[in-house]
Amino acid sequence: QERQDVTGAISSVSGRDIATQPVADATQALQGRVAGVTVTQNSGAPGGAGGTSVRIRGVSSAGNNSPLYVVDGFPLPSNDSGFNPVENQLNSISPNDIESIDVLKDASATAIYGLRAANGVVIITTKRGKAGTATINADGYRGFQQVWRKLDLLNAQQYALINNESLIAKGEAINPKFADPSTLGAGTDWQKAVFRPTAVIQNYTLSATGGSEKARYALSAGYFQQDGTLAGSHFERFTVRANGDLQLNKYVKVGNSLAVTHQEDRQLNTGNDEFGVLNNVLQAPPTIPVYNPNGTWYEPTTTNDNYVEPNPVLQSQITNSKFSRNRIIGTFFAELEPLKGLRFRTNVGADLIFDNNNGFTPSLGPNSPRNSVAGAYSSSNYNPTYLIENTLTYDRTLADKHHFTVLAGQSAQQFQYTYLSAGRSGYLSNQLININAGPSANPSYPISNGGIGIDPITDRLASYFGRANYEFAGKYLLTATARYDGTSQFSGGRKFGFFPGASIGWRISEESFIKDIPAISNLKIRGGYGKVGNPLNAGRFAYLATINTGITYPFGNSPVVLNGAAPTRGQNTDLSWENNYQANIGVDLGLFQNRIEVTVDVYNRRSPNLLALVPPSYVSGTYESVPTNSISAYNRGIDLAI
Repeated sequence: QERQDVTGAISSVSGRDIATQPVADATQALQGRVAGVTVTQNSGAPGGAGGTSVRIRGVSSAGNNSPLYVVDGFPLPSNDSGFNPVENQLNSISPNDIESIDVLKDASATAIYGLRAANGVVIITTKRGKAGTATINADGYRGFQQVWRKLDLLNAQQYALINNESLIAKGEAINPKFADPSTLGAGTDWQKAVFRPTAVIQNYTLSATGGSEKARYALSAGYFQQDGTLAGSHFERFTVRANGDLQLNKYVKVGNSLAVTHQEDRQLNTGNDEFGVLNNVLQAPPTIPVYNPNGTWYEPTTTNDNYVEPNPVLQSQITNSKFSRNRIIGTFFAELEPLKGLRFRTNVGADLIFDNNNGFTPSLGPNSPRNSVAGAYSSSNYNPTYLIENTLTYDRTLADKHHFTVLAGQSAQQFQYTYLSAGRSGYLSNQLININAGPSANPSYPISNGGIGIDPITDRLASYFGRANYEFAGKYLLTATARYDGTSQFSGGRKFGFFPGASIGWRISEESFIKDIPAISNLKIRGGYGKVGNPLNAGRFAYLATINTGITYPFGNSPVVLNGAAPTRGQNTDLSWENNYQANIGVDLGLFQNRIEVTVDVYNRRSPNLLALVPPSYVSGTYESVPTNSISAYNRGIDLAI
């Protein structure tokens, strides 16, 4: 659809605006550019590896609130094998390859995506070739980052003084090391020790586009590298993209989108818990040194330092770890137009993700309080997603005033998750860092299988959808959509659902009483209503009862305690996806040849059956809470964009 014909709440950001910002994850470029969309970087990890949370019109669920991402017509997976949200979807895509990002905010616009659209839809379109002279572009930048503000923490002298006062107030003896605080000086500045003075960020892209009326191409290669502000963290990405379109004859057109990405990173635990590096930076006494006088790592102990957490610098650098991901996202389409305005299109695609995560922690000697034994871990994931989609579109104009487009389609998508992980400890040398190089006959340090996925976990979606657009004289607009969606997650009678949506629009600026006002370039009012769903919070087969082992029970006249199994959670065959019903009214205004544009949207979203864990009755014989559609909520607001 042309933007002037859109009747739903849709916002767009151009690729030019995205490429001008030095970000690894394109979703970070949406921050402050789309009304009603909140973008939050989950951590300061380089390369956006920590994920970016995007919330469209607030929170609509107590669980997964991530929108659906669609890249060149391919819907990306919204969750991992454990149904946790995947919020680093786009850091494998170079921002320089993006032509535009469209954010679908209201249900009338997102209903075409059915049960995955409750949290909104983000559509990414990458650059394609245009007929004409070939164009070659080279783009690059290099810069650095710094921690913009450090906290004002105690130095060694101040810390010792307060520590002494605390112990004296409790009637206890002071630490002899702190007898004269004035001799301690400034001590260790843990923030300075952990943060890099400057962290490099750089990006380089080479692209070529061109073609003729019958064949067009867009090729690109890119390199992005970013050091984290925390010493020891870094991110590196290589990308290659090839998009093509070929008109075989007057009836048949084919094309493809192919993106290949290789990325490597080393991330640190910066979580807000006792194990996070930053948390330990704030807690570590400045009286503790980073290194011993002989240059080895200093490790604090309760006896010497009255502090047992790790040395933050050691914690951030001791483990030799590397995460690598190879990802291929490819689609191929064939389009047949046997009659003018009638098009049949088949689209097949795959998203193949190969992850490897390896690490080795060396031994610091038998007297080390935390690192006396060397250990290694390794994990490998393979997560493929497959798509096949068929659509039939008919486009027709009657009497030069009545223009309508009708679309009907079918879609099927399959998600698989396969994993393998292992760990080992008790290495005889710090130079033997592979899993297979560990001790083979020492029962004190056996191999541990962190998890083995022999058969892949499989989820499936099946969908049938339709859409009708009608326009009269360029003034009056009508859009109606419907989708019949099914998922393998729920019980037989709850697998499928119907998700309709409709919207209308009136382009007042095309009326004679407005058209002669030169200051008004565009004036349109629109309204819509729709229903969408969210299956992500239920989990896989969560409607089934569970039976757990390890339950003990007495047996016999002289009772003997035996191990057995028993039901621990009841079933709920009525479990279903969460539904959202949303109404939207909007006004679009363009002034002075659209040099000034104003958009206002008022929306009301109602969620009557959100999921929650409901404790069972004490007489049920079970103790685990049961997932139940038991909560209702609403979300109302106003979006204003100028």
